[in-house]
Amino acid sequence: MWVRRKNIPRLIEAFRIYLQAEKEDRELVLVGPQDGGETGIEALLADLDLTKRVRSLAYVPDEDMPSIYAAADVLAMPSLGEGFGLPIVEAMASGTPVIASNVSCLPEVAGDAALFFNPNEPADIAHAMKLATHPETRRYLKESGLKRAQLFTWENTARETEKLYADALK
Repeated sequence: MWVRRKNIPRLIEAFRIYLQAEKEDRELVLVGPQDGGETGIEALLADLDLTKRVRSLAYVPDEDMPSIYAAADVLAMPSLGEGFGLPIVEAMASGTPVIASNVSCLPEVAGDAALFFNPNEPADIAHAMKLATHPETRRYLKESGLKRAQLFTWENTARETEKLYADALK
């Protein structure tokens, strides 16, 4: 379920397209549960000849995620549906450029600090990967992402929640 909702097969297909076009020595790192191995990811990786280019870290403790984000060239969030999209904010706070699907709440969370793609089109995802690795685009995404992440503090959340309650009581 997680792998389908997070759109991992299309992300892997997009990564193959990106590698074929860019001829770069990059690695795709997947973080998160893999649904007990019943997803067919291993078979897909073998079919696409990517078993040595894609790693799965499975579950990573929250306290280790900032170093994962900081080490990444790009955070790709190809989800088909999200409740909020916290990894986007966490990556931005770590200075990591973000590319994300143009559905659900992700455009609202990322604002103008990310590149967006159609999550159903691996070629579109691959194009966003290419753009996000361009030095000028990376710099823009990093700077705008750091600014955007500052909007998502617990203090701001508390203030907005208090405002909602006050408006509801009027």
